[in-house]
Amino acid sequence: MLELMTNKEIYDISHLKEFISKHIQGNKEVNLAFGLRPSGILHLGNLFTLALASEIVNKTGPHISNLTLAILDLERPDNRDWDSTSNKYVKHYRDLPCEGYFSFAERTKIQLEDFMERLNKEMTVPFSLKTLSELQRDSRYRKGLKNILENEESTKLITDASNGKKIEVYPLCKSCGTSYTNTIRGKTNKYKNGVISTTCLNPSCDVEDYEVNVLDSSFDISVHPLMGALRDLSCPVADAHVYGGDYFYPHGETREPRIEKIRKIMNMADSKKNLDFIVGPTIFAKGREKMSKSLHNGVDYNRLKRLFGEDYVKRILEFTRNVIEKEYSVVDFAVVQENLLG
Repeated sequence: MLELMTNKEIYDISHLKEFISKHIQGNKEVNLAFGLRPSGILHLGNLFTLALASEIVNKTGPHISNLTLAILDLERPDNRDWDSTSNKYVKHYRDLPCEGYFSFAERTKIQLEDFMERLNKEMTVPFSLKTLSELQRDSRYRKGLKNILENEESTKLITDASNGKKIEVYPLCKSCGTSYTNTIRGKTNKYKNGVISTTCLNPSCDVEDYEVNVLDSSFDISVHPLMGALRDLSCPVADAHVYGGDYFYPHGETREPRIEKIRKIMNMADSKKNLDFIVGPTIFAKGREKMSKSLHNGVDYNRLKRLFGEDYVKRILEFTRNVIEKEYSVVDFAVVQENLLG
Protein backbone atom coordinates (compact mmCIF):
# COMPACT_ATOMS: atom_id res chain seq x y z
CA MET A 1 0.00 0.00 0.00
CA LEU A 2 1.40 3.41 -0.97
CA GLU A 3 0.77 6.46 1.16
CA LEU A 4 1.16 10.10 0.18
CA MET A 5 -1.92 11.73 1.70
CA THR A 6 -3.56 10.13 4.71
CA ASN A 7 -7.10 10.35 3.31
CA LYS A 8 -6.23 8.99 -0.17
CA GLU A 9 -4.55 5.59 -0.04
CA ILE A 10 -3.51 3.22 -2.82
CA TYR A 11 -3.94 -0.55 -2.43
CA ASP A 12 -2.54 -3.21 -4.74
CA ILE A 13 -3.87 -6.76 -4.91
CA SER A 14 -1.61 -7.92 -2.05
CA HIS A 15 -3.28 -5.42 0.31
CA LEU A 16 -6.96 -6.11 -0.40
CA LYS A 17 -7.41 -7.59 3.07
CA GLU A 18 -6.29 -4.29 4.61
CA PHE A 19 -8.75 -2.38 2.42
CA ILE A 20 -11.62 -4.71 3.28
CA SER A 21 -10.76 -4.60 6.99
CA LYS A 22 -10.75 -0.79 6.88
CA HIS A 23 -14.17 -0.54 5.23
CA ILE A 24 -16.01 -3.47 6.78
CA GLN A 25 -16.26 -1.79 10.18
CA GLY A 26 -19.76 -0.89 11.29
CA ASN A 27 -22.80 -0.75 9.06
CA LYS A 28 -21.57 1.96 6.72
CA GLU A 29 -22.42 1.79 3.04
CA VAL A 30 -19.29 1.41 0.90
CA ASN A 31 -19.39 2.71 -2.67
CA LEU A 32 -16.85 1.46 -5.19
CA ALA A 33 -16.43 3.01 -8.63
CA PHE A 34 -15.19 1.56 -11.88
CA GLY A 35 -15.07 3.26 -15.27
CA LEU A 36 -14.91 1.83 -18.77
CA ARG A 37 -13.79 3.67 -21.85
CA PRO A 38 -16.02 2.42 -24.72
CA SER A 39 -13.21 2.33 -27.27
CA GLY A 40 -13.56 -1.30 -28.35
CA ILE A 41 -14.94 -4.71 -27.42
CA LEU A 42 -14.46 -5.53 -23.74
CA HIS A 43 -11.62 -7.98 -23.10
CA LEU A 44 -10.43 -10.18 -20.26
CA GLY A 45 -8.44 -7.35 -18.64
CA ASN A 46 -11.56 -5.16 -18.37
CA LEU A 47 -13.77 -8.01 -17.22
CA PHE A 48 -11.19 -9.18 -14.70
CA THR A 49 -11.03 -5.69 -13.12
CA LEU A 50 -14.83 -5.62 -13.06
CA ALA A 51 -14.92 -9.06 -11.39
CA LEU A 52 -12.27 -7.87 -8.92
CA ALA A 53 -14.39 -4.82 -8.01
CA SER A 54 -17.46 -7.05 -7.63
CA GLU A 55 -15.57 -9.47 -5.38
CA ILE A 56 -14.49 -6.57 -3.13
CA VAL A 57 -18.08 -5.31 -2.96
CA ASN A 58 -19.20 -8.80 -1.99
CA LYS A 59 -16.56 -9.14 0.73
CA THR A 60 -17.25 -5.73 2.29
CA GLY A 61 -20.88 -6.70 2.71
CA PRO A 62 -23.28 -7.56 -0.09
CA HIS A 63 -26.14 -5.68 1.56
CA ILE A 64 -24.30 -2.47 2.41
CA SER A 65 -21.84 -2.12 -0.49
CA ASN A 66 -22.48 -0.88 -4.01
CA LEU A 67 -20.62 -0.65 -7.30
CA THR A 68 -21.06 2.28 -9.66
CA LEU A 69 -20.13 1.40 -13.24
CA ALA A 70 -19.43 4.46 -15.38
CA ILE A 71 -19.42 4.31 -19.17
CA LEU A 72 -17.03 7.08 -20.18
CA ASP A 73 -19.12 8.19 -23.14
CA LEU A 74 -17.65 11.70 -23.28
CA GLU A 75 -14.06 10.55 -23.63
CA ARG A 76 -12.20 11.52 -26.77
CA PRO A 77 -11.78 8.56 -29.18
CA ASP A 78 -8.61 6.90 -30.40
CA ASN A 79 -7.57 7.82 -33.95
CA ARG A 80 -8.59 4.38 -35.22
CA ASP A 81 -12.17 5.15 -34.10
CA TRP A 82 -12.22 8.83 -35.12
CA ASP A 83 -9.31 10.56 -36.82
CA SER A 84 -9.49 14.08 -35.40
CA THR A 85 -6.43 15.11 -37.45
CA SER A 86 -8.30 14.44 -40.69
CA ASN A 87 -11.70 15.57 -39.46
CA LYS A 88 -10.34 18.69 -37.67
CA TYR A 89 -12.81 18.26 -34.80
CA VAL A 90 -13.78 15.57 -32.26
CA LYS A 91 -16.90 13.43 -32.13
CA HIS A 92 -17.17 11.63 -28.76
CA TYR A 93 -18.00 7.98 -27.99
CA ARG A 94 -21.55 8.92 -26.96
CA ASP A 95 -22.39 9.92 -30.52
CA LEU A 96 -19.80 7.96 -32.48
CA PRO A 97 -21.55 5.30 -34.64
CA CYS A 98 -20.49 1.69 -34.14
CA GLU A 99 -21.36 -1.16 -36.50
CA GLY A 100 -24.54 -2.86 -35.26
CA TYR A 101 -25.13 -0.27 -32.52
CA PHE A 102 -26.19 3.35 -32.24
CA SER A 103 -22.80 4.22 -30.72
CA PHE A 104 -19.65 2.81 -29.12
CA ALA A 105 -21.14 3.74 -25.74
CA GLU A 106 -24.31 1.72 -26.42
CA ARG A 107 -22.26 -1.39 -27.29
CA THR A 108 -20.33 -1.16 -24.01
CA LYS A 109 -23.57 -0.65 -22.05
CA ILE A 110 -25.12 -3.82 -23.52
CA GLN A 111 -22.00 -5.88 -22.79
CA LEU A 112 -21.79 -4.57 -19.22
CA GLU A 113 -25.46 -5.27 -18.51
CA ASP A 114 -25.06 -8.85 -19.76
CA PHE A 115 -21.95 -9.41 -17.63
CA MET A 116 -23.47 -7.98 -14.42
CA GLU A 117 -26.76 -9.85 -14.87
CA ARG A 118 -24.86 -13.16 -15.08
CA LEU A 119 -22.47 -12.23 -12.27
CA ASN A 120 -25.39 -11.57 -9.93
CA LYS A 121 -26.43 -15.20 -10.40
CA GLU A 122 -23.12 -16.16 -8.76
CA MET A 123 -23.11 -13.59 -5.92
CA THR A 124 -24.97 -10.48 -4.82
CA VAL A 125 -23.42 -7.29 -6.16
CA PRO A 126 -25.70 -4.23 -5.97
CA PHE A 127 -24.66 -1.95 -8.83
CA SER A 128 -25.76 1.06 -10.81
CA LEU A 129 -24.85 1.82 -14.40
CA LYS A 130 -24.10 5.47 -15.11
CA THR A 131 -22.66 7.48 -17.96
CA LEU A 132 -20.08 10.23 -17.72
CA SER A 133 -22.68 12.43 -19.43
CA GLU A 134 -24.77 12.14 -16.25
CA LEU A 135 -22.01 12.24 -13.64
CA GLN A 136 -20.17 15.30 -14.98
CA ARG A 137 -23.26 17.49 -14.51
CA ASP A 138 -23.11 17.10 -10.71
CA SER A 139 -22.18 20.39 -8.96
CA ARG A 140 -19.50 18.62 -6.87
CA TYR A 141 -17.84 17.35 -10.05
CA ARG A 142 -17.82 20.85 -11.53
CA LYS A 143 -16.45 22.46 -8.36
CA GLY A 144 -13.69 19.85 -8.28
CA LEU A 145 -12.89 20.54 -11.93
CA LYS A 146 -12.68 24.27 -11.25
CA ASN A 147 -10.32 23.65 -8.32
CA ILE A 148 -8.05 21.61 -10.62
CA LEU A 149 -8.02 24.28 -13.31
CA GLU A 150 -7.18 26.94 -10.73
CA ASN A 151 -4.09 24.97 -9.65
CA GLU A 152 -1.14 25.71 -11.92
CA GLU A 153 0.51 22.37 -11.10
CA SER A 154 -2.34 20.35 -12.63
CA THR A 155 -1.36 21.00 -16.25
CA LYS A 156 2.18 19.80 -15.58
CA LEU A 157 0.85 16.54 -14.14
CA ILE A 158 -1.27 15.87 -17.21
CA THR A 159 0.73 17.21 -20.16
CA ASP A 160 4.23 17.81 -18.71
CA ALA A 161 3.96 21.24 -20.35
CA SER A 162 6.33 23.56 -18.50
CA ASN A 163 4.49 26.68 -19.68
CA GLY A 164 1.26 25.45 -18.06
CA LYS A 165 -0.89 26.96 -20.84
CA LYS A 166 -2.34 23.85 -22.43
CA ILE A 167 -5.54 22.66 -20.78
CA GLU A 168 -6.93 19.19 -21.44
CA VAL A 169 -10.58 20.14 -20.84
CA TYR A 170 -12.99 20.22 -23.76
CA PRO A 171 -16.51 21.67 -23.60
CA LEU A 172 -18.88 20.11 -26.14
CA CYS A 173 -20.71 22.41 -28.52
CA LYS A 174 -24.39 22.64 -27.53
CA SER A 175 -25.43 22.71 -31.15
CA CYS A 176 -23.58 19.71 -32.63
CA GLY A 177 -22.11 17.83 -29.62
CA THR A 178 -18.53 17.89 -30.93
CA SER A 179 -15.47 19.48 -29.34
CA TYR A 180 -12.27 21.24 -30.22
CA THR A 181 -9.25 19.18 -31.33
CA ASN A 182 -5.77 19.98 -30.02
CA THR A 183 -4.13 18.72 -33.23
CA ILE A 184 -4.20 22.13 -34.93
CA ARG A 185 -0.85 23.84 -34.47
CA GLY A 186 -0.84 27.11 -32.55
CA LYS A 187 -4.37 26.84 -31.15
CA THR A 188 -5.55 25.77 -27.71
CA ASN A 189 -8.48 26.14 -25.35
CA LYS A 190 -7.96 28.93 -22.82
CA TYR A 191 -9.05 29.09 -19.18
CA LYS A 192 -9.44 32.20 -17.02
CA ASN A 193 -11.52 32.96 -13.91
CA GLY A 194 -13.77 29.91 -14.20
CA VAL A 195 -14.42 30.28 -17.95
CA ILE A 196 -13.11 28.16 -20.85
CA SER A 197 -12.80 29.88 -24.23
CA THR A 198 -12.99 27.44 -27.12
CA THR A 199 -14.02 26.99 -30.75
CA CYS A 200 -16.38 24.67 -32.62
CA LEU A 201 -14.45 23.33 -35.61
CA ASN A 202 -17.25 21.22 -37.09
CA PRO A 203 -17.75 22.64 -40.61
CA SER A 204 -21.41 21.55 -40.56
CA CYS A 205 -22.15 23.63 -37.43
CA ASP A 206 -22.99 27.35 -37.37
CA VAL A 207 -21.35 27.90 -33.96
CA GLU A 208 -17.80 29.29 -33.95
CA ASP A 209 -16.08 30.74 -30.85
CA TYR A 210 -17.88 30.30 -27.53
CA GLU A 211 -17.25 30.49 -23.79
CA VAL A 212 -18.28 28.05 -21.07
CA ASN A 213 -18.48 28.66 -17.35
CA VAL A 214 -17.07 25.49 -15.77
CA LEU A 215 -19.92 25.48 -13.21
CA ASP A 216 -22.59 25.67 -15.94
CA SER A 217 -23.84 22.07 -16.14
CA SER A 218 -25.95 22.81 -19.22
CA PHE A 219 -22.71 22.31 -21.15
CA ASP A 220 -21.15 18.84 -21.32
CA ILE A 221 -17.40 18.81 -20.67
CA SER A 222 -14.82 16.18 -21.63
CA VAL A 223 -11.64 15.95 -19.55
CA HIS A 224 -8.24 14.27 -19.75
CA PRO A 225 -8.38 10.63 -18.47
CA LEU A 226 -6.13 11.50 -15.50
CA MET A 227 -8.98 13.74 -14.27
CA GLY A 228 -11.47 10.89 -14.67
CA ALA A 229 -11.78 10.15 -10.95
CA LEU A 230 -13.63 13.48 -10.64
CA ARG A 231 -16.78 11.45 -11.24
CA ASP A 232 -16.23 9.90 -7.79
CA LEU A 233 -17.36 13.23 -6.35
CA SER A 234 -20.75 12.79 -8.04
CA CYS A 235 -23.75 10.95 -6.65
CA PRO A 236 -23.26 8.30 -5.40
CA VAL A 237 -20.01 9.61 -3.92
CA ALA A 238 -17.35 6.87 -4.11
CA ASP A 239 -15.21 5.60 -1.23
CA ALA A 240 -12.79 3.82 -3.57
CA HIS A 241 -11.98 3.67 -7.26
CA VAL A 242 -10.83 0.42 -8.91
CA TYR A 243 -8.24 0.56 -11.72
CA GLY A 244 -6.39 -1.95 -13.89
CA GLY A 245 -2.70 -2.68 -13.34
CA ASP A 246 -1.45 -0.30 -16.03
CA TYR A 247 -2.16 2.60 -13.66
CA PHE A 248 1.04 1.68 -11.81
CA TYR A 249 2.95 2.34 -15.06
CA PRO A 250 5.06 5.53 -15.47
CA HIS A 251 3.44 8.42 -17.33
CA GLY A 252 4.86 11.36 -19.26
CA GLU A 253 8.26 12.96 -18.91
CA THR A 254 8.27 12.73 -15.12
CA ARG A 255 7.79 8.91 -15.30
CA GLU A 256 5.58 9.11 -12.24
CA PRO A 257 2.96 6.33 -11.99
CA ARG A 258 -0.41 7.38 -13.36
CA ILE A 259 -2.15 6.43 -10.11
CA GLU A 260 0.11 8.83 -8.17
CA LYS A 261 -0.77 11.64 -10.57
CA ILE A 262 -4.46 10.84 -10.21
CA ARG A 263 -4.15 10.99 -6.43
CA LYS A 264 -2.49 14.40 -6.61
CA ILE A 265 -5.11 15.67 -9.05
CA MET A 266 -7.94 14.45 -6.81
CA ASN A 267 -6.32 16.15 -3.85
CA MET A 268 -6.48 19.38 -5.87
CA ALA A 269 -10.15 18.72 -6.62
CA ASP A 270 -11.13 18.07 -3.00
CA SER A 271 -8.41 17.79 -0.34
CA LYS A 272 -10.91 16.68 2.31
CA LYS A 273 -12.48 13.86 0.32
CA ASN A 274 -11.62 10.39 1.66
CA LEU A 275 -11.04 8.39 -1.52
CA ASP A 276 -9.03 5.18 -1.76
CA PHE A 277 -7.63 3.65 -4.96
CA ILE A 278 -7.38 -0.08 -5.69
CA VAL A 279 -5.07 -1.11 -8.54
CA GLY A 280 -5.38 -4.68 -9.77
CA PRO A 281 -2.75 -6.70 -11.65
CA THR A 282 -1.75 -6.14 -15.26
CA ILE A 283 -2.97 -8.88 -17.59
CA PHE A 284 -0.76 -9.51 -20.61
CA ALA A 285 -1.62 -10.81 -24.06
CA LYS A 286 0.74 -12.93 -26.14
CA GLY A 287 4.11 -11.29 -26.70
CA ARG A 288 3.91 -9.61 -23.29
CA GLU A 289 1.81 -6.72 -24.53
CA LYS A 290 -0.80 -5.34 -22.16
CA MET A 291 -4.29 -6.38 -23.20
CA SER A 292 -5.86 -3.38 -24.87
CA LYS A 293 -9.19 -2.71 -26.56
CA SER A 294 -7.56 -0.31 -29.00
CA LEU A 295 -4.81 -2.81 -29.93
CA HIS A 296 -7.35 -5.64 -30.33
CA ASN A 297 -4.88 -8.04 -28.70
CA GLY A 298 -6.97 -9.30 -25.79
CA VAL A 299 -9.13 -12.34 -25.18
CA ASP A 300 -12.29 -10.41 -25.88
CA TYR A 301 -15.90 -10.62 -24.73
CA ASN A 302 -17.09 -12.41 -27.87
CA ARG A 303 -14.35 -15.05 -27.74
CA LEU A 304 -15.04 -15.75 -24.05
CA LYS A 305 -18.74 -16.21 -24.79
CA ARG A 306 -17.93 -18.58 -27.65
CA LEU A 307 -15.56 -20.60 -25.46
CA PHE A 308 -17.70 -20.89 -22.33
CA GLY A 309 -21.24 -20.05 -23.42
CA GLU A 310 -23.59 -19.28 -20.54
CA ASP A 311 -20.77 -19.95 -18.03
CA TYR A 312 -18.36 -17.29 -19.30
CA VAL A 313 -18.86 -14.99 -16.28
CA LYS A 314 -18.56 -17.89 -13.83
CA ARG A 315 -15.24 -18.88 -15.40
CA ILE A 316 -13.91 -15.31 -15.26
CA LEU A 317 -14.97 -15.06 -11.61
CA GLU A 318 -13.18 -18.32 -10.75
CA PHE A 319 -10.06 -17.06 -12.55
CA THR A 320 -10.24 -13.73 -10.68
CA ARG A 321 -10.53 -15.43 -7.28
CA ASN A 322 -7.49 -17.57 -8.11
CA VAL A 323 -5.43 -14.48 -9.01
CA ILE A 324 -6.55 -12.72 -5.80
CA GLU A 325 -5.64 -15.74 -3.68
CA LYS A 326 -2.16 -15.97 -5.23
CA GLU A 327 -1.71 -12.17 -5.09
CA TYR A 328 -0.39 -11.88 -8.64
CA SER A 329 0.72 -8.34 -9.45
CA VAL A 330 1.26 -9.41 -13.07
CA VAL A 331 -0.66 -12.08 -14.97
CA ASP A 332 1.29 -13.43 -17.94
CA PHE A 333 -0.58 -14.96 -20.85
CA ALA A 334 0.76 -18.38 -19.80
CA VAL A 335 -1.23 -18.01 -16.55
CA VAL A 336 -4.35 -17.05 -18.53
CA GLN A 337 -3.82 -20.03 -20.81
CA GLU A 338 -3.35 -22.48 -17.95
CA ASN A 339 -5.99 -21.21 -15.54
CA LEU A 340 -8.74 -19.97 -17.84
CA LEU A 341 -8.45 -20.97 -21.48
CA GLY A 342 -7.17 -24.50 -20.80
